[in-house]
Amino acid sequence: MSRYLLDSALAASCLPTAMQTHVRAAFTGRVFEPADLQTAIEEARGLVAKLTAPAVVSGPGAVSHMFSSEDRLQAAVDDLFGAPRIDALANVRVARLSGIRELYLMLTGDHDLHGGFFPGRVQLASTSDFSGLVKNAMNKVVLDQWEKLGKAGYDWWARVAQVEHFNTLNSITGILVGTVGALPTVAEGAAYTELTVGDSPETASFVKYGG
Repeated sequence: MSRYLLDSALAASCLPTAMQTHVRAAFTGRVFEPADLQTAIEEARGLVAKLTAPAVVSGPGAVSHMFSSEDRLQAAVDDLFGAPRIDALANVRVARLSGIRELYLMLTGDHDLHGGFFPGRVQLASTSDFSGLVKNAMNKVVLDQWEKLGKAGYDWWARVAQVEHFNTLNSITGILVGTVGALPTVAEGAAYTELTVGDSPETASFVKYGG
């Protein structure tokens, strides 16, 4: 029974032949407990793992921060306008553009400034057009400036207003408190009249667009 247990355990151990021979020699010809054999096999596996670890071929680490030509171009345009980059492009290294003229000429090939697109002269190929790149950068500039103004105190409205979220698509009715309906026209040399200040009901509707 011990011999049968030894043969079956070593066959299922997936140990190299030399290590199986070593374990077999330690248990052949004697009676042993199954737990002792299992312990010896586990120790043999640990020894084999340590001996073969330096020879294991390790693949490359996780690949991250892959940047396309469009990513690099957008980063260069952001730098040109002083716009903050998105976090994913923070570490992209790009050549600095000398100005918006250089960007326009490299993207359109319009050296004569006729407002056309000349593929044969284009130096920067991109799926994004000139206006799209510039608008993306300018939107970031506006957002960044607004955040700076808010930190400087220009977001005073946030302390006196309450943001409401709606859970239906019904028309919304609100009240503008203490407002002036419309400023009257003042003729040259005429006096400014007193304005009527009051509350004004306003209605807004949700609209869906599509095609």
